[in-house]
Amino acid sequence: MQNVARRCPTRRVRPGLPYNLRMPEFVQAGQQMVIFRDESATYIQTYRPGGRFECHLGILLYPDPLAWGSVLLTSKGVPMVILRPTFETSLERLKRRTTVVYTKEAGRIVMELGIKNGGRYAEVGSGSGSMTSVFASLVGPTGKIYSREREAEHLDQAKVNIERLGLSANVDFQLRDVIREGFGADDLDGVFVDVPNPWEIVRHAYTALAGGAPWVSLSPTVDQIVRTEQALFRAGFTRRRMVEIIEREWKLFPGRMRPQDRMVGHTAFLLVGYKVLDPDFVRKEKPH
Repeated sequence: MQNVARRCPTRRVRPGLPYNLRMPEFVQAGQQMVIFRDESATYIQTYRPGGRFECHLGILLYPDPLAWGSVLLTSKGVPMVILRPTFETSLERLKRRTTVVYTKEAGRIVMELGIKNGGRYAEVGSGSGSMTSVFASLVGPTGKIYSREREAEHLDQAKVNIERLGLSANVDFQLRDVIREGFGADDLDGVFVDVPNPWEIVRHAYTALAGGAPWVSLSPTVDQIVRTEQALFRAGFTRRRMVEIIEREWKLFPGRMRPQDRMVGHTAFLLVGYKVLDPDFVRKEKPH
């Protein structure tokens, strides 16, 4: 049988580097990066060529250029690796004045809202800007997040955090009491509500949402869920669902793997519903 040589594109490679590092991507000035040793020594920093970072493990000097995945030695000889930031690491380390939504709920919230590039969504309760940052990243520069907060100090902190992430252009922040004033936006693709009394916002959400669009709220107690679900039913929201998300990490020790001794138990319930243009459809629903 005649041998046939495989054709493959030629690549410019840097000699002496493993295959998967032959074409490295470099950290850009001003980008956030994760400096990681272990879970007890994880830091989010902004890359400044020629800059430095100092912690209990020593001083780390930033080379120029710096490739993602690089391992650097501190002044004490401790190796630390440069990793790409994720929503999880960013949310965990935002400066906060309020409770930040846990990542286990954050992912489900995004999925339930159907966040898309160019979409228009509202949130009530800017908090520290944790979910705002996730939403703003996903809608991109052609979309918009209408973030409403009635506490000035919370709003100011959220603005600072979003500005640090370079996402301010994607967010319309307003100091606004939605219960009294409404959303100040309409034809929205979805709303996320994270306040103690979400049932008082349901009627305004119905007005602001486009037909068929979702409501998602986050509440720590069943009492809040019951009152909000009843308000959604009366207003004309169908496919109402409540879910609790449980997460448990494991210890990755070969030969003796087992769950972590401690875990984050209950944090909150998610309540979802969809706007129906004809509320009579909802009133004729069969009991579950």
